[in-house]
Amino acid sequence: MKRFWIPGLVALLALTTGCNGGSSPTGPTGGTGMGTLTATVDGVDWTAPIVSAVHMSGAVVITGADASVLSVQIQFLDTDSGTIAVSPSTPASGTVQQTGDIWSTSASGGTGAIELLEFTATGARGTFSFTTGTHNSASPTERLVTNGTFHVTF
Repeated sequence: MKRFWIPGLVALLALTTGCNGGSSPTGPTGGTGMGTLTATVDGVDWTAPIVSAVHMSGAVVITGADASVLSVQIQFLDTDSGTIAVSPSTPASGTVQQTGDIWSTSASGGTGAIELLEFTATGARGTFSFTTGTHNSASPTERLVTNGTFHVTF
């Protein structure tokens, strides 16, 4: 199975979050954008004010971003269910991007899980956690994402 290319996904996030013509659709739990995404990133609680969720061609990509140029992304196949393993050897992954540096579970040493609690043709809800390996020799060498939750519409 081919992996997604992170730069393409970042561009997809920019396109999907920037094309709402100034409106603010309400997500399933009242957040703006396409839902909610929260996590603890390196020990700091974080809530994404911008959330994008795309379900296309068998893949699901959920991304949250903020104004400080921090983004957290998870991706999995729409045929997955329950607890989904995240590692360099699986199609599911977790990514952190900040100020041009990218950390991903697809890099050596990355590991984690996505718990898919609900998945329908119109949305998804679940939890996630992962530890990345370094993706481009950035510092720190890895990022720790815990207590992640998402509730999105497509």
